[in-house]
Amino acid sequence: MNMSRETKTTKKLNIWKWTTILLLAMIIIPTIIIFIQITDSSGSKPLKEPLPQNTPKVTMYFSPDDLNKVIAGYLSANTKDSSQYRVTAEGDSISFKTNFEFLNQNVDLKLTFKPELDSAGNVILHQESMTLGKVKLPVKLVMSAVKKNFDFPNWVHVQSNKKQVYLALDEIESKTFPRLAIDSFALDEERITITLLLPTK
Repeated sequence: MNMSRETKTTKKLNIWKWTTILLLAMIIIPTIIIFIQITDSSGSKPLKEPLPQNTPKVTMYFSPDDLNKVIAGYLSANTKDSSQYRVTAEGDSISFKTNFEFLNQNVDLKLTFKPELDSAGNVILHQESMTLGKVKLPVKLVMSAVKKNFDFPNWVHVQSNKKQVYLALDEIESKTFPRLAIDSFALDEERITITLLLPTK
């Protein structure tokens, strides 16, 4: 009788052991695959030369909704898969939202960035926060995946190693002005102010 009970107990332990190992494998293996598939390039941009102080300027005012419509319209016209993600101004931050499949589940991803200007009038978006459903992954890994799997305009440089996005406005092709730059901007709940620099050469 004792041997029979010990055998049953051993079988139960073995079942739980292999079930646990199987569950861990189901979680760990896809994560390892993601790490292997994602190749991270820094995308570092050299510092640009500051513009002359007498550069012509124009100031524009937007409501948050108007600016979000402008962003959505530009992405729709200039990228292939803009319907798969949203970029919006929220308070004093810029957010990136998308939904993708992870471990056979649809997961909502939201990255929030704080904007900053460099001396050349380009924008640096510093990663501020991240929500990825209930999954916890390194920000660098997630940003690398975003860079690899989404189509952005060629002047948008995702720098996952720095946890930031560099918007090289001077790489935007414009028939009217040789170069675009931002002199200042202010984000708040009611009005967004952007002053553009319009170099003539």
